[in-house]
Amino acid sequence: MRMNMSRKLFSLLFLITAQMFLWIGSSDSQEIFPSQKELSVIFRVNVERNTGKLDYLYTLSSSPQSKQIVYLIAIENRGDIGTVKTPRLWREGGYIKGSRANKVVSWFPGQDRRVDVLEAPINSIEPGQTSEVFGVLGVNGPPTIVSWRVEGWTPVPILDEDRGVIISGGKEYNAKEWADTIMNHPNTMPNNPDENFVRGFTLGPSKPPTDPSILCDTFILDLISQVREAVSQGWIKHDLRKDDDNRGKGKGDEKGVKKGQDDDDRRDGDDHADDDVEMGEKDKGLPGVAKSIIKKLTKVRRECTRGKLGTAREKLRALIKQVNAQRGKHLTEEAYALIKFNAEFLLEKL
Repeated sequence: MRMNMSRKLFSLLFLITAQMFLWIGSSDSQEIFPSQKELSVIFRVNVERNTGKLDYLYTLSSSPQSKQIVYLIAIENRGDIGTVKTPRLWREGGYIKGSRANKVVSWFPGQDRRVDVLEAPINSIEPGQTSEVFGVLGVNGPPTIVSWRVEGWTPVPILDEDRGVIISGGKEYNAKEWADTIMNHPNTMPNNPDENFVRGFTLGPSKPPTDPSILCDTFILDLISQVREAVSQGWIKHDLRKDDDNRGKGKGDEKGVKKGQDDDDRRDGDDHADDDVEMGEKDKGLPGVAKSIIKKLTKVRRECTRGKLGTAREKLRALIKQVNAQRGKHLTEEAYALIKFNAEFLLEKL
């Protein structure tokens, strides 16, 4: 009888402290359960042309310092997807062909969507591991910047009534120790999808515009905005040897370079291509490669809206040549694919 009463009191204390777990919050307290601050991942994308359409292939690497396994991967979708590529022993979560535009495509390990509180999902991505390739295939639309979200998983505390201990993070606590731990180090419950995640940005498909009138205007303006966003994401890098804010302010440098002329233009054999394109104040601090790309796109838009499609196509070819040359140098794979495939899409439509 005394043993049963003891177990009941212990269980009651566990339930009370579990509730305290949810009620008490402190932003500067030490956390006893891994949270989103302890889930670190690297998201990579490779966009490939395949029989006239694009495949978006992703891999996810979990940092060796992560204290969680990866439980769910979700990517924003703005396009029409042909098929979904899913790793072995993983499942796709909720995608329905032909009806997921402006929705989310997701993947998770294991045989069902249920979260087991004690055992990790089958074939999870553990700290230090890299996923198999997953993605979306057979897409008509060019790349756009989309968000991704990765949720982590950790086991919840286990109550061992027979031994009178709570097991958490490989440690054992008696009732008083557990209560003191909860009081002193409050945190949200593990596996809470509202708390237990990290997010970032990558490339995903977009719906191609159907109205030809927007190609020369809205489409290009949106691409210019995405070039600026690519800079903020670190996808377009500065060349510290050449990105001199004072370059081009005089009548010319020692080699007689015209005011505002860009190094990349000269390398591309485009000696006077963008001299007459003025940069706005918000763009003056951008990397030189980004400024050159924006200048070319601005010129494409101007010539296109004037009906000079031949000149616009010529400028697009110079842009594609430039991003091919800068791939892996000052353009990451994300920036390269974003600009190249959008420029090729525009070139084809013009």
